[in-house]
Amino acid sequence: VDLPIVNTLPVINVTSGTVALQSLVSPNGLNTFAWFQLGPTTDYSGATDAANLGDGFGPVSCSIEVADLIPKATYHYRAVATNSLGTVYGPDSVFTVFSTDPNLAALNLRDAVLTPDFDPALTGYAARVPNEVGYLVATPVSTDGGATIRVRVNGGAFSLVASGAPSGPLILGTGDNLVEVEVTAQDGVTKKTYAVAVTRESPSEVFVGPAFPPPGDVAFTESGSKNDDQIGRAGGKTWTRRFSAGAQPTTA
Repeated sequence: VDLPIVNTLPVINVTSGTVALQSLVSPNGLNTFAWFQLGPTTDYSGATDAANLGDGFGPVSCSIEVADLIPKATYHYRAVATNSLGTVYGPDSVFTVFSTDPNLAALNLRDAVLTPDFDPALTGYAARVPNEVGYLVATPVSTDGGATIRVRVNGGAFSLVASGAPSGPLILGTGDNLVEVEVTAQDGVTKKTYAVAVTRESPSEVFVGPAFPPPGDVAFTESGSKNDDQIGRAGGKTWTRRFSAGAQPTTA
């Protein structure tokens, strides 16, 4: 028989407010009790209840869950065991409680201006872009570095994006679009979604032909050209309707 042998093990099941402290203790033939000391420093201002590990000779696992921890706080802890011959302290170790912060500190959309101005507490925004802007690039910045950020447009698949880094292209259709930025806190549970309603303006029409505007009986059909021109004919004359954002009508 002898004093117990104590090993402090890494914690498991860390969340935003709880953790399971682990140790491996050999009672060495005498009835042994084990517990943990913990606190913000190695002064160990707190302690768990003790668990009876029996009087065997082999190592026994000891796991005690601790609740009501402070999110993002770092704690020191060590295992302790005692039998009739005395008390033994395991080595100090540390763990950090997961964050519950799902906020963005900033959100930028290239080629678009958010309305209203970005506020971490506000999740709904609007933006308007001209037709020549066919896609947006989002650059979100999380408040907490442990958060996970994903973006998507118009209900498509989410894509991961690093805090402070640009996303891939978010393709816009003409008219109404919805860009969503989902932030998951480090605890893996707490989430917040920022939504931007983006309106992409319709393309302007430009008519190229013998006169402007073309007569009302001109029926336009697709020309098959790569720039989506449409061709219309009336009275032996031909007009081209071209979709070009911001273009002005002309005559040929």
